[in-house]
Amino acid sequence: MNAGPDNPGRPERVAPGVRTPSYVWPLVLACVACWSVFWLANFPAVMTPDSMSQWQQTLTGRYNDWHPVVHTLLIRVAAFVWPTPAAGIAVHIALMALALAYTLQVVSRLGCGPIPVVLTAALYLHPVDGALLATLWKDVPFTACFLAFTAALIVFSGLTDAPTRLDTVAVALGGIGMALLRHNGIANVIAGLAALGWLCRSRRRLSLRTALLVAVCLGIASVLVHRVLRAPEPPVTEALAIPLQQAGAVIASGQPLSAHEETLLGAILPIETWERHYDPQSVDRVKFLPEFQPAAISVRPFAYLSLWFQLWRDHPGVMFRAWVRQTGTVWDPRRNGVDALPRGIVTNDLGLRPAPVSAPLGRLVTAVYRAFSSGLLSWFQKPAVIHLALLLLALVCFRGAGVAALIPFAPVGVGLLVLLCFMPTSDFRYFYPGFAVLPPLAALAWRSHRRTRTATAMGQSTMLAATSDPLPPRK
Repeated sequence: MNAGPDNPGRPERVAPGVRTPSYVWPLVLACVACWSVFWLANFPAVMTPDSMSQWQQTLTGRYNDWHPVVHTLLIRVAAFVWPTPAAGIAVHIALMALALAYTLQVVSRLGCGPIPVVLTAALYLHPVDGALLATLWKDVPFTACFLAFTAALIVFSGLTDAPTRLDTVAVALGGIGMALLRHNGIANVIAGLAALGWLCRSRRRLSLRTALLVAVCLGIASVLVHRVLRAPEPPVTEALAIPLQQAGAVIASGQPLSAHEETLLGAILPIETWERHYDPQSVDRVKFLPEFQPAAISVRPFAYLSLWFQLWRDHPGVMFRAWVRQTGTVWDPRRNGVDALPRGIVTNDLGLRPAPVSAPLGRLVTAVYRAFSSGLLSWFQKPAVIHLALLLLALVCFRGAGVAALIPFAPVGVGLLVLLCFMPTSDFRYFYPGFAVLPPLAALAWRSHRRTRTATAMGQSTMLAATSDPLPPRK
């Protein structure tokens, strides 16, 4: 009998292997073909200022850890084989294809037949997937790792057949990739492993081993990035968007500040500059100013933490309204994520220009973008709708399979809390991991619901048999 939430005392057991259904790889290849259409229509890649910054680092060899250097090195290695930004996109598509193949295998192991597996794969034909996979962003390989990690948690939470060595590799590589490809990715990894070890006692050893492996890889990467390559560390303000925006709201509203508060806030940015450049939606207008000094927070972190609590105490209404305005994309279904369907290449002096393979292909993709960016179809890519769907799926899973079914929701749940508490953004790429894990979690919810119906039917049959009159003995 396999160890799991129903029998936590039994030792952990790993099955030698599970056969992948024959229809999985054709489904994956169909998704790759669809993604490639978007890529070829935006060839060599969609490149924003972030993308251009990383591409310049690959050309100059001077790195900055503002965007994780591990991803920049991944682009550079790919560019050795094919010296174009398109090489990075090819790697992204390959990683997502592998993650999708593993996810579809897990869905089939949940007991889903070919039709649910096909429907799960079909959800990855959405234009959001095609548009983001054609973009040179760290968020794409991060999401591929996030998807594989979540699928592995479905297996190790005891909701499928016995785990295999592939599942062990998936949870390890997925966790390592998440930790290395985004600076706040370690929070998602810790959440998933902590939930697994806490709710499934038989998996505690696996959780500890994986956490240790992730920590070792993070340590090695830190030495490589900051000591060998001498890449500057990202400013702490990247993870403090909400507190900074709230402080700006207090200044812009004309609220009185003490001398101590003016000194601390003025060390980051002159008070009059705060007032002139305050944006109720984002801190981007101030953090890129030459006068902006994020090092002031790094030098005195506890002083600024105390300042934030003091501002909440003295100006709770202003602070709360600022939080509501900046996090609206997370919870307000009327707002859509920015760059949900990015296109083009930012103006640059490197000679990079859009070069679509064919004009008809470009027109086709443009028509698809327009269809999914307005009307009823646009609701299927709104972050608030995604989060509501995740919440409903979690409730269905909990009702059908108990608390262990919530383990795969832990990484995406903590990611949502991070966006709500520290670094909200209107960019859709930050919501892409939640969008990507919806299909397998929907399959899990469907199987949990079926399990509830089956258990209810069996209970009713048992009660009927127990209360029915016995047949009279035959004479």
